[in-house]
Amino acid sequence: MKKTTLQIIAKVALLLVIFGFFMPVACGRTGFELTKTMGDLGAEGSAFSVASFLLILMFISAIVGVALLLVKRAILLLDWIVLLTGIGSGVLAYLMVRGKGAIVRSIVDGSLDVGAYFIITGWAISAVALTVASLLNPRE
Repeated sequence: MKKTTLQIIAKVALLLVIFGFFMPVACGRTGFELTKTMGDLGAEGSAFSVASFLLILMFISAIVGVALLLVKRAILLLDWIVLLTGIGSGVLAYLMVRGKGAIVRSIVDGSLDVGAYFIITGWAISAVALTVASLLNPRE
């Protein structure tokens, strides 16, 4: 398989992250509703408001990744930066609010809904595709 094909697969997999954000992620709330809930719970600069910002960053990085499909010259390093920004911000948001109050515990420790699995699957497919593309000969 060609390197550019794998990069396209990685970018298209980020559509799952975008779709997952519109679906219920946890406790029947979409990614946007979780972002609003965490933003409402925290004062400016608190862990909740920072986690809310990180969730928005996760969503925006997925949009940027998909938008990179329009770029004619695929740059592997840029694809990795976009993917790691999304994964890092999502995981960091989770770690920041884990154990911070009963409401957030119910969001975080509750069962994940289908949107969370879409997001995780999109990240996994994208990471595997980029890893294989990174291991291929640069001339392919």
